[in-house]
Amino acid sequence: MKISVLATTDEFEEYEYSLMNGYKYWVTGGPSGDYMGDYDEDLAAYYSQPSAKDTRTNSPEEAVFAWFKLESMYPMDAAIYTNRDAYARELCQWAVDNEATFRKMYNRVDCHYDYEYLLRGAMEYANKTQIREYEDQIFPFCYG
Repeated sequence: MKISVLATTDEFEEYEYSLMNGYKYWVTGGPSGDYMGDYDEDLAAYYSQPSAKDTRTNSPEEAVFAWFKLESMYPMDAAIYTNRDAYARELCQWAVDNEATFRKMYNRVDCHYDYEYLLRGAMEYANKTQIREYEDQIFPFCYG
């Protein structure tokens, strides 16, 4: 006997959304594996660190602050992900609309990106599509 199982579109979208664990933003960073190649003590020490704890949130402010903290610990090795373009735009628009808070966050940590680069990127992508079908990094809050 043959049994067919059909998934509805709603069930597929629910599964896809579950990759974000039900949140709008997923902030992650840190060493992504073992160091391979010619031995370098500094790189080996960096890659032997434990990865930081991921942050999942619905708050653009909380996501950006978590990204700044990770970015200062793991230079250019942190990213904010989302699976909806509207959420990516919301996060970038938050940075633009709350520029004073955004600058304070930047000044509180040792961020390796230029402030103007981050602000210009947020301004550009507040009204520009960057997320298509699946979760992806939000520019400019992405891996360097």
